[in-house]
Amino acid sequence: MKAERPGGALLSQATYLFQAIQPKGPPDPTNLGLVPAPKEVILGEGVFPIRSQERWLCTDGADAAMNLLADELGSWGVTMGQPLSTVRGLGVTPAEIVIGGKVTRLSDKLADAVKTLPNEGYVLEVSPQGVRIASYDPRGLVNGVCTLLQAIESHYAQTFELAAPVMQVV
Repeated sequence: MKAERPGGALLSQATYLFQAIQPKGPPDPTNLGLVPAPKEVILGEGVFPIRSQERWLCTDGADAAMNLLADELGSWGVTMGQPLSTVRGLGVTPAEIVIGGKVTRLSDKLADAVKTLPNEGYVLEVSPQGVRIASYDPRGLVNGVCTLLQAIESHYAQTFELAAPVMQVV
């Protein structure tokens, strides 16, 4: 680029370089766009439909996570009723949320993964019958809810179906 005075005298000159093609990182293998990327994601077949829920359970200390979930789902027109019960541990961890379906055990693989979770870590399991988020601390439940919400939004953007894809996340 050149700038000249009338008569041809050079005022300034600059050269700009830019990349015409930007290299891309590896594609998200899940197409869910989860941020930050979980340690492990296994997608399954099917979905858990997101609709107003009367059936859900949570442990003591899950208030922040449940409030976040209720607020975000409320913006989609989905309501969460009062919990059927607040319990002291539904399984292997002291902090859990179970939505829909009956309370079932985590798979052996996920139960083992829970034992090695760092602070604020979580396990999220979505099946066609329900959702289960397990953690050793309330912040882990909030992180699990954030991942669940991202998965719901991503699935909706691709299919226009308000549902969570079947998956296991550590």
